[in-house]
Amino acid sequence: MLRQFFQRYARRYAPIYAAGLGFLIATIGLTVAIPALQKQVFDALTALESIRQLLPFAVLESALGPAQLVTLDAVRPLVWLIAGAAVLVIFVRTLSRVLFFNPGRVIEFRVRNDMLQRLLGMSPQFFKTWSIGDIMARAGDDATFVRAFVGFAAIMVLNIVVASTWAMVRMVRTDAWLTVYCVLPLLLAVVALRLGVARTFGMMGETQKALGRLSNTVLETYKGINVVQGAAAESAFLAKFDVDNDTFTTLNLRVVAIRTFLMPIVAVVGNICIFFLLLIGGQHVAESRMTLGDVAAYASYVAILVGALASGGWVIGVLQRGVVSLRRVWEVVELTPDLPVGTVPLPPGGRGIHLRIHDLTYRHPDAAPDAPPVLDHLTLDLPPGKVLGVYGAVGAGKSTLVSLLARMQLPPPGTVTLDGVDLLDAARDDLRRAVAIVPQ
Repeated sequence: MLRQFFQRYARRYAPIYAAGLGFLIATIGLTVAIPALQKQVFDALTALESIRQLLPFAVLESALGPAQLVTLDAVRPLVWLIAGAAVLVIFVRTLSRVLFFNPGRVIEFRVRNDMLQRLLGMSPQFFKTWSIGDIMARAGDDATFVRAFVGFAAIMVLNIVVASTWAMVRMVRTDAWLTVYCVLPLLLAVVALRLGVARTFGMMGETQKALGRLSNTVLETYKGINVVQGAAAESAFLAKFDVDNDTFTTLNLRVVAIRTFLMPIVAVVGNICIFFLLLIGGQHVAESRMTLGDVAAYASYVAILVGALASGGWVIGVLQRGVVSLRRVWEVVELTPDLPVGTVPLPPGGRGIHLRIHDLTYRHPDAAPDAPPVLDHLTLDLPPGKVLGVYGAVGAGKSTLVSLLARMQLPPPGTVTLDGVDLLDAARDDLRRAVAIVPQ
């Protein structure tokens, strides 16, 4: 399913995604480069302070110039580089997000159009088995999560992978043993996230189904509001709504509870890494194995790594719901229309349609074998411009006749013609331009 989806919808945007990936890598590169520049600033200030302690101020001034001037000359270029990198990060990050998010919106638009096209080709019998509320949930929330899946989740996954890898490499280069101590709690956080993912994945599908049931309850109540009010049955329908709403709310709260438990774990892991940095890194600074600049840069790398891990918790949720929603959307996109499309064009409008019905007998597909036909040997000839009124008792077949003329239900071949064209062979778009229904 995933492969088919990306081939059908996302493959054409591969160049745009590639450009977005380039700007994303540039964003992460600049983000990781800023701590390295900060390290140089701290090291320059530390070296200057060491010189001050070793030499009298007069000797320092005569050898290197005024102390304040030396400080500015050593640090000013680095400060400007940091500022420039920060401004450039804003620019490239915005471009990366635009290039990833915009295709997602176009894909959402195309998916919803394809869903509509499939549903327009389905007969009323199909809508008796699929609730309208569930279809609306699929075309609404599910399609939105598919957009987040191919837009937001895609860029965040790449950002997490590249940023965490880059930061980890810099941490190892700075101090490999210190990185080992920091990685251990990070691995525990990853295990906790993995367990949370397994726990919430099944809940996502149940949550979407519960939303469909809730939407269907609301739609059915609104649709029959006159009957509900006339029978004074408001309390019964409100009770049904409360049951469906409570189910949906409970499922959402369970998912949120798991995420709420997982997110503090990531924050605690970050604090543990800083603890190791101060404990072990401080000792290494005292032993001249690290500099203060290394400590400052390492703290920034830890922040990048922990930030990527924290983002991973949210991304996992988006990926989970995106996969579940994609499955539900795909069930609609892959529907096989059960109404004929037709290939024979109808004459252009302007003078009306000549309708002929010859010996039409129709029985509903789900009717009992011994049930009498709804329409029995019906024959009529209605030239263009003429008006025909049809009346009868409830269940006489009036609505069935209208649905047959609109090909919402299928009459036997050759029994209904429009300008000499069999109704079953008429091109669907032409038929829908020629026939209009105004329900009561």
